[in-house]
Amino acid sequence: MKAIRYKIIVIEEDIKMRLVICNWLSNAGYAVFECKDSYKALRLVRRIMPDLVILPSYQKNLNMKLFIEIVESGNLSYVFLLAKSENDALRRLLCLSTLKLYGKIPLDRNVVLNQIKKSLMTVAQLKKQNQRERRKNHNDENSKTLETAKQILMDMWHINEDQAYIHIRKKSMDSSLPIQEIASKIIESKSTL
Repeated sequence: MKAIRYKIIVIEEDIKMRLVICNWLSNAGYAVFECKDSYKALRLVRRIMPDLVILPSYQKNLNMKLFIEIVESGNLSYVFLLAKSENDALRRLLCLSTLKLYGKIPLDRNVVLNQIKKSLMTVAQLKKQNQRERRKNHNDENSKTLETAKQILMDMWHINEDQAYIHIRKKSMDSSLPIQEIASKIIESKSTL
């Protein structure tokens, strides 16, 4: 079984701090990308699609609230904050963040790595949950399409539901197309009549 190698972006203007964090993470086996320029941060996040973004809450020239909203609501990644002290501004940012975790500066290697590990476990659970929801929504949409197509056939040919399904399934097998595609074509042909 192949081990998952999580992608983490470290956004930090202080080069010493950035190098320390990047070294800790790369030595722990993570794929690490760094960004010093807050202007390029969002572009890098969109390109890499990391599992986690490490971001100092005191970052200059960056609207932290907007950055967190764009990254997390766009399902691009999740944000782990770094802070010098706990204050109202940090609490507001944590409320926006899905993970609600932060690393306190000065950083302790073991504490940070444990928090990152905990954050990544949470991220993995959130991604699985999101996948299940997307799959469920997709299945719901597919079943609605199929039910509509069956109803159209039942009304047109005065047949029962089983006969309508058998007809759609046979068409699907004969044309080597998915049942959903056949159902969609039936609905489209009904709408053009």
